[in-house]
Amino acid sequence: MTLFCCSSCLSEGERAAKLLKITWVIFPFGVVATIAACLVIFCSQALSYSDPCAKAILIYEFI
Repeated sequence: MTLFCCSSCLSEGERAAKLLKITWVIFPFGVVATIAACLVIFCSQALSYSDPCAKAILIYEFI
């Protein structure tokens, strides 16, 4: 499956469908990557959830 094609060989609906396929993969990947990065920081810094720095990390994660 090719993602890129000349604009004359795809209709507008087909281009939108391909874009939506890519979007539905990227969004969940971004959420998983954000949560994983937060967990790595928590483990590497040995933070507890009551620590002010940990609270700031959690706030910025979900903005």
